[in-house]
Amino acid sequence: MSNASPPRSRLLSPDIWEAARSDLHRWAEMIGALEEEMMAVDAEIARAKRDGIANRLMTVPGIGPAIATALEALARRQKLSSLGATLRPGPA
Repeated sequence: MSNASPPRSRLLSPDIWEAARSDLHRWAEMIGALEEEMMAVDAEIARAKRDGIANRLMTVPGIGPAIATALEALARRQKLSSLGATLRPGPA
């Protein structure tokens, strides 16, 4: 039984290079999409830090920018006095 490497000509075949090029292109697209998503999240965090309501909500443990902005949007649609009733758990 031999552990010989494949012939060098097989390692340099055009099929392998084309497959590698295709994979690298797909990975570059995925990285680009992730970078765009990260920029959107960064913008959301910056906006939440500038907003008074969202900024105060983020002082509650476990509430980050995404939840704070979602609660802020909910509060804008409803009267603030009814927000507590909306968030309060009902009877078990």
